[in-house]
Amino acid sequence: MNRISEDVGRVRMYLGPSIMYGLQLITLFVMLIPLMFTISPTLTWYALIPLPVLSISIFYVNNIIDQRAEEIQKSQSRLSTFVQEAFSGIRVLKSFTRENESLEKFTE
Repeated sequence: MNRISEDVGRVRMYLGPSIMYGLQLITLFVMLIPLMFTISPTLTWYALIPLPVLSISIFYVNNIIDQRAEEIQKSQSRLSTFVQEAFSGIRVLKSFTRENESLEKFTE
């Protein structure tokens, strides 16, 4: 259940902005870059030189973020599973008076 909600959230988070940024990028390269070259070619080259470096660094940072997000998702999944099992077995825990042991396991 946790995995589904996380995946739906990720799709929504990436899909909306990606459409908007894609349209902006197309507009930028089709209309503005040629206009910039007509105004000042030298200044345009200075403005475009950092783009490859930025692209590589964004790709690198994105990979790090994806790895950490997956670790967090696994951690949340384990926590969700534990809580679901604890709530479904609460009567058993109470009948054997094991609440303190379960609480210690939860705090870990």
